[in-house]
Amino acid sequence: MSHRKTTKPTELTNREREVLVLLAWGSTYKAIATSLVISPRTVEKHVHEILHKLGVSNSGQAVSQALRTGIISLKDTGFPHYTDHNL
Repeated sequence: MSHRKTTKPTELTNREREVLVLLAWGSTYKAIATSLVISPRTVEKHVHEILHKLGVSNSGQAVSQALRTGIISLKDTGFPHYTDHNL
């Protein structure tokens, strides 16, 4: 049984949400770093915090959890066929 907590959307920083959206796009840590003008090590730190806050063990689970809980939305991810009717 996991003892990790599930966070509320307000517990993630804006930067952590930006990183999540880029992870949802399938971006690598290096690409995220370039996009956000930060170092890849800083991206790793953000991802570590995201995983901890969401109570998950990898970035795929983090994206899935974030979508399920409304931390990010399909609209945020730029999902190509997103419409308000899809949800």
